Amino acid sequence: MGVGGKKFSKVRTINQIIDHWIRLEHYTKEEYSFLAEGTKNPHARIVFTRLACAGECHANILKHVKNILAKEGENFQPVKAFHLTDIPTPGKKQGYPTEVEETYHAIKGHVKLEQEMERGYTRIRPKIRSRKAKTLFQVLAEEEKQHHQQLLALIQVFEKIYKSLLKK
Repeated sequence: MGVGGKKFSKVRTINQIIDHWIRLEHYTKEEYSFLAEGTKNPHARIVFTRLACAGECHANILKHVKNILAKEGENFQPVKAFHLTDIPTPGKKQGYPTEVEETYHAIKGHVKLEQEMERGYTRIRPKIRSRKAKTLFQVLAEEEKQHHQQLLALIQVFEKIYKSLLKK
């Protein structure tokens, strides 16, 4: 175990890390689609739909990065003590009594997830040599930061509209 209960691997290859992130982006696509279908809030539905599309796009970018690194011989480069975010089960309700509370708490959980993804994409950049891959990781990190900000704004919308219903 690492600091704060976070799990760190002994050594992983760049390939293993990217494969994990591809699965994580597929999870975000599924989960944001699930959240979009389950909310009655039109603003939230739009945000979740966009984030689901971004998850699919990010998975495709990561596949492209993986190919770039394979061509340049960097895909099996070992990386020590690199934290990988656990992938939750998509479409799993948390057991809150209302759809509003369920959605609100899911948003809060995904704020952390988007932050961790941004951090991971930023931390991998110095560990690789490929300029193309570094640029794509920078783009991914910037987009994850935007997702984080969009979710924070959505939390504020929910707290304003549904103030009496929400338990923080």
